Amino acid sequence: MPTVACMTDRPTLRVGVDVGGTFTDALLVDEVSGRFRLLKVPSVPDDPSRAVMDAVAGLLEEERRAPAEVRLLVHGTTLGINTLVQRKGTPTGLIVTQGFRDMLELGRGRLPSIHNFNAVNVPPLVGRDMVAEVRERLLASGEVRSALDRAELLDKARMLVDRGAEAIALCFLHSYRNPVHELAAVELIKDTLPGVFVSASHQVWPQAREYERAMATVINAYIGEPISRYYAKVKERLLSIGIVAPVVVTRSAGGVMSVESARQSPIETILSGPASGVSGAASIGGKIDEPRIVCLDMGGTTADVSVVDGAPAYSFETTAAGFTLSVPAIDIVAIGAGGGSVAWVDPSGVLKVGPQSAGAEPGPAAYGRGGVEPTVTDAYLLLGYLDSTNFLGGKIELDMESARAAMESLASRTGETATEVAAQIIEVANSNMYAELMPLLSRQGVDLESFGLFVYGGAGPTQGFMVAEELGIRRVIVPKIPGGMCALGGLLSDVRSEFVKSYFRAGEQVVPSELEDEFSKLEQGALSWLDSQGLVFESRSYVRSADMRYKGQSFDINVAVGSCAWDELREAFHERHESVYGHSDRRGELEIVTLRVHVIGALPRVADGPPAATAEFESVRHRRRSAWFKGGWRSADVYERGAIAVDTVLRGPALVEQYDTTVVIPPGWEVRCDVSGNLLAEYKV
Repeated sequence: MPTVACMTDRPTLRVGVDVGGTFTDALLVDEVSGRFRLLKVPSVPDDPSRAVMDAVAGLLEEERRAPAEVRLLVHGTTLGINTLVQRKGTPTGLIVTQGFRDMLELGRGRLPSIHNFNAVNVPPLVGRDMVAEVRERLLASGEVRSALDRAELLDKARMLVDRGAEAIALCFLHSYRNPVHELAAVELIKDTLPGVFVSASHQVWPQAREYERAMATVINAYIGEPISRYYAKVKERLLSIGIVAPVVVTRSAGGVMSVESARQSPIETILSGPASGVSGAASIGGKIDEPRIVCLDMGGTTADVSVVDGAPAYSFETTAAGFTLSVPAIDIVAIGAGGGSVAWVDPSGVLKVGPQSAGAEPGPAAYGRGGVEPTVTDAYLLLGYLDSTNFLGGKIELDMESARAAMESLASRTGETATEVAAQIIEVANSNMYAELMPLLSRQGVDLESFGLFVYGGAGPTQGFMVAEELGIRRVIVPKIPGGMCALGGLLSDVRSEFVKSYFRAGEQVVPSELEDEFSKLEQGALSWLDSQGLVFESRSYVRSADMRYKGQSFDINVAVGSCAWDELREAFHERHESVYGHSDRRGELEIVTLRVHVIGALPRVADGPPAATAEFESVRHRRRSAWFKGGWRSADVYERGAIAVDTVLRGPALVEQYDTTVVIPPGWEVRCDVSGNLLAEYKV
């Protein structure tokens, strides 16, 4: 990259990076002016850090800015979840309290699918031969009943390493109450077996429920070394092009944390990329008076869906690659339907779409890189939604003939034309999303009449209006840079983390002064963690909450804590229970299970970008082309996104082209451009 003179005495640039299955996005934003530039480069599955370097270097070169001007780099990635899905993590051993060797095998005894008696459980990440037991025991109170046998621990750790373990997870009974034995075990293993990645349950998930705690700890150990190596490589590559700015990582629960924190607790990055997209969508939705949105992030590999009702919906138990994760995360459902999803015909002759994807290599047939299977992107091209000469701003020319050949290969098995099969692929993709979305929206009590669909990702605006029609949603929001939303969401995020402590007190045992003291200790730990991040904050804040339940219940709900007085806590629980389940038992006995402190270190704000264009309406319509809408070919106006003026109204059928996506507007929709360049659509039929 050519050397460029630094244009300011103080670094003012932030770079957001999101590594997806098909493309790696990099977004450069000037903090002062709000001006931004997006660059997408093909992901490199064998070395994702190379695509990160290429994208960041390319951005700086295009903008003629110096590496020294970069103040902060925010990184989001799906590396954690991909490592789980592909089973490419570090060979891991598990050491447990004597008598608990079969914890992972037994699980919770739930069927993977209650409607399928032939469903197969996901094999555990750690086989029974890689689980070792040691003599030690704590009581539920945290009192030591049997001391840790240190010699036995080292023998078992060496045995697991001899069997191939490169990482060791520790999960001792009741260590969430007293971590003394796990702390001793970590020290012994690190001193005796240097180079072995060690993960202790009291650090990963210090709460009751042994199986969930063991599962979280094993996953942390399994993905820990690959993620640690990856971020070390990212920092090395960035240094090679002159970037010395701090690198922070987006978290599954929203917000960001330092690379060092991500290395210590990699499980917090499992849904790193998708979560930052939801955070960005929530931020934009709040600014444009659309606080209630359903987020649809459709990329090349999957479509990720989440609900924002004033704030993102959170879950303390989510599923990733078939495994239960009991760690805080933005509630996101991944659907195997992206632009690269492959269309195929099952043995009974039924057309299916996904979940397998063409990925980045070779990609859809239209990319001309050797792909021969028909994908959703190939269908977009054949149906006139995409311009083969204007994909990614003309940087990639799509191969119409290869796309048609792939579609005709599938059409020969269905007895239809390539166009008919392409249209059916879009319909099947819509149906797949409807089938996944409706149960999710019903569980969260979403009233579709009061929610808008916020579409982003490279394929979200292309498919989004059709999905909205399928769901019966009458409002669609397309942000200014939909293809870079996950990167933008990271740049808009603050530093966040959560600190928890198991408490277990029934109502009559709760002493307000003791409760206040426990929360204060958590806040002190949170403050120390913020200090360790190596960043400058405009402000620091804490949010207290508690997991509470009716006495004897198995599961609990999270309640915001404003006061430690028991009467106020009890009333807050009843109100929360009623809002979630529609009823409450005000005479029932309650108990507190877990205390939580959510800490937020606010980073300096980024200025709003320049307003949308002020061109006249007629000047932005530069051509027309035929596209497939509602069962036939229609002539559609084609617009350039950057030239659309504030308050311009577009009516479907229409196509809006921009560097990172194409917005497909079917007949019946009316779209207005707001002052920030967002497209706000309403169904008028």
